Amino acid sequence: MMRGLTLRGAALAAALLCASLGAQAALFEDDEARRAILDLRQRVETMRQQAEQRQSEESAQLRRSMLDLQNQIEQMRGDVARLTGQNEQLTRTVTEMDNVLFTSLTMNVQPLHLDEEFSKGTIHGQRVVNSLFTVALIGAFHVPELTMGTTLGNLGYDSIKFPHPVFHGDTLRGETTIVKKRESASRTDSGIVWFHHVGINQRSEVVVDMVRVGLMARRPTTEPETPSPQGDQDS
Repeated sequence: MMRGLTLRGAALAAALLCASLGAQAALFEDDEARRAILDLRQRVETMRQQAEQRQSEESAQLRRSMLDLQNQIEQMRGDVARLTGQNEQLTRTVTEMDNVLFTSLTMNVQPLHLDEEFSKGTIHGQRVVNSLFTVALIGAFHVPELTMGTTLGNLGYDSIKFPHPVFHGDTLRGETTIVKKRESASRTDSGIVWFHHVGINQRSEVVVDMVRVGLMARRPTTEPETPSPQGDQDS
């Protein structure tokens, strides 16, 4: 990256020097001096062209490297799936530690999550797992299969519903469906994908149903593309 910046700087400096030498050559009445200045200008122009050519070659090399990396990521997905038993759906038992730690880290003092005696007097009769922990957990199950190394961040959630509460000891699994996708309107290196995540407990009850909107990297092309300097406004 630093080398690319240096080449761009060298090309710009050479262009400015060429303009300056051209102006200076016009000031000399002596033909020999003027020819010397113009000859120097031509050499600087050659250096500028070489710098731009090397910058273009390095950009092409970078794009090839990105394509190779994308292919490696695709291969790694298969390896991760085999190592984690992805063919046998991932599950996770939610523990008291999960709930208390997550709730405390996020400074949520709601006794429904932290106070067992208080919770016994509620309609649930026990503590309820923080719903945002459930969102994070179910939203993570799909990562090895769908978004490992390709997500650029969340843009938002179109909807989130919690049909049933989650309690300590519940075992959850997640199902994800890609609802739709489209190219970004303001970026050439990414697109917008809508994910429908569903969390299900061991009793086959749906505990969370949500639609998440994500900014996803596009497969690099062989043609140079310049991302928009502004953030994506598609969300």
